Amino acid sequence: MKIGVVSCEYPPFRGGGIGTYSRNISRFLAEAGHEVHVVANAWADFMPEDTPPPPFVQEGNLTIHRIDALTSKYSTRPMFDGRSDRVGQICKEWESSLFWSVLVADKLAEICPKYGIEVIEFPETYAESYIATRRKYMGDQAVDVPYTITLHTPMEEVAEYNLIRKYDPWLQRRIMTENYAILRADRLSCPSKTLADMVCQRLQLDPDRHPCDVIHNPMDFDSLEDIPIPDPSQEERKSLLFVGRIEPRKGVKELIDAACIVMRQDSEVTVHLIGKDCPAGEVPGSMVEYMKNRIPSDLMPRFFFEGLRPREEVLRRYSTATACVFPAPWDNFPYTCCEAMAYHACVVASDHGGTAEMIEDGKSGLLFPAGEVGPLADRLLRVLRQPDLRRTLRTNAGPRIRDVCSPDKAVRVRIDHYQKAIDKHRQRGKILVPAEPLREKRLAAMVPNNESEEQIRHSVDSILRAARAAHLELDLAVVGTPSQAVMKRAPAGCRLDVADSDGFDSSTWHWFQHVEKTKPDFIFRLRPGETIAPNYFEITGQALHVEPRVAWATTWLESVDDRPQRPFVGFDFSLPLEMICYHSIPYAVIRYEAYREVGGYNFDLPTGWRDWDLYLALHEASWHGKVHATWGGRYLPWWGIDLASIDHPKAQELVLERIVRRNRKSFEEHGAWLWVSMISNQAARRAEREAKAREENPVAVANTEAPPARSIAGKGLVGSTVRRFRRLFKNH
Repeated sequence: MKIGVVSCEYPPFRGGGIGTYSRNISRFLAEAGHEVHVVANAWADFMPEDTPPPPFVQEGNLTIHRIDALTSKYSTRPMFDGRSDRVGQICKEWESSLFWSVLVADKLAEICPKYGIEVIEFPETYAESYIATRRKYMGDQAVDVPYTITLHTPMEEVAEYNLIRKYDPWLQRRIMTENYAILRADRLSCPSKTLADMVCQRLQLDPDRHPCDVIHNPMDFDSLEDIPIPDPSQEERKSLLFVGRIEPRKGVKELIDAACIVMRQDSEVTVHLIGKDCPAGEVPGSMVEYMKNRIPSDLMPRFFFEGLRPREEVLRRYSTATACVFPAPWDNFPYTCCEAMAYHACVVASDHGGTAEMIEDGKSGLLFPAGEVGPLADRLLRVLRQPDLRRTLRTNAGPRIRDVCSPDKAVRVRIDHYQKAIDKHRQRGKILVPAEPLREKRLAAMVPNNESEEQIRHSVDSILRAARAAHLELDLAVVGTPSQAVMKRAPAGCRLDVADSDGFDSSTWHWFQHVEKTKPDFIFRLRPGETIAPNYFEITGQALHVEPRVAWATTWLESVDDRPQRPFVGFDFSLPLEMICYHSIPYAVIRYEAYREVGGYNFDLPTGWRDWDLYLALHEASWHGKVHATWGGRYLPWWGIDLASIDHPKAQELVLERIVRRNRKSFEEHGAWLWVSMISNQAARRAEREAKAREENPVAVANTEAPPARSIAGKGLVGSTVRRFRRLFKNH
């Protein structure tokens, strides 16, 4: 079988169980005779400066394709830091997971056809499959292969147990992109039944449509040093060892509290915590600081926060500690516990998560009710006071974990899992899109005649070129009012049209009157200066063809100049990024049938608000939109809709009221995010105007510091918008 494994954390990255798993499973699959292709970050930070990581390494059946994208702090590598780099811009605007996902999709589009990859495994963490999945379901044949998702540490569960503020935008984006990928995978797997049940219940997954196979992570036992089972007399003097990230979800607070109880009864006990210090969640500062403030002063000398230690040292200390403690309220399948058991450690762990599936309570370790300090203290006292119990637990720990994490068993079950994903993909059928999905379809397109002739021709030429490539029947017009007559003669391939009169948006109104008579299949508009790529209509045509209820389609767009931009566009409610920080679509191919069904534009609304209203109305009528996750054009940034263009509170309220009245269902479903988007756009637009004023008149504001957008968001026009939105929701 030809298998793809995507893992950002694949070594030389250090400190992540996902990287350990992906290295192990890819190696074992290759040794079993399967052809394995790993897509991984290069992690140049972990390599010597004079030894850059090679982008391509082949070792027998295992091939590693590296992308030099992220630093050890998950920021962009210097090559992506330039403002002109659009992929780097994504990272700056949103976060590094999306940045990485874009590069993964590009790499898969390159290697899947080249090597004939039959199935690809992704982790759900970091949403590494998000963009590839988006493209797959938009009809991209290069990445239309079976996908499996392995559940490791979903951000929803991490946020809950790590006490992360769930209203942070970056967290909402991560959660929804991970969920999007999980829901659209051909098959799911998970190392522990506990997490599989948690995710399936949270997302209400139908076991017939979204089966989740429980497959324990394999371990590389051959790389471990052969350490004999230590005699209790050779153990370190009553020491408890914790290894893992120092964070709330690892149960360090419960360990500290239980250890304090134990120390009051045994004056010789010491506690050693090895691992990276992390934020304390809802409590300001780091977890280590929080722990130190929690420990009574007389017991503090017996606690040792050792930070990160060399792996070789950690492995040796598993066997010499009196007991190794893994008290996480929930953890999936921690390799630290696996390694401790492999080194014959006496293990005490919680009963909620993968540790409960590794350990036979009382035989190969001790379990305690997750989150309960008293029972944990009781188990610790038992192993400290009973040498025979420790000897029994140590003797049984090694054989038990070798059976649970057997490489041969993992490979056999994993191949069966892949085959089931392939079978499901075949049953669904490949997403077949004709090579020319819009061939001979009629497209009515418009460019306003209100800018320079050079800008108009630039836009017209791009439309003509893209229409020819897609074999579209094109009706292209340059339309203006009598006073807007910039272009005197129509370029070849289009016509020049003039509205009957001047006035607010009369050229657009005039064009739509023409469209109502001709009734094309699709409509499309560009502003002068905006352009589309030669394959724009081919890409959007695929999306419109794949699903009959797709009302509009566009691509990611980048700015035509250096003005502030947001690289995501559209109102695609299946795509969470637009929902979280929405700004209207600069341009899209719109199905005219859908446009007519919802009644078209409301020309009584101001420009911008009118676009917002139309795309909401399409969603209201159960039409959908699609934004293809690839770069297909350039647009003029204008923050989607200029919400600050209506400065009078009452006027703004009247506009909002009309939009809400037309789209009640959409506001009931997505009102909170629409509100967040509105105030975000207002704040950004206002900050942009104030910054521009400072540039134009620096003397007048020399001693005045412009307030940041965050401070603006809570006052003035934005603050009044919040109150009006609340009233509208209450009334409608």
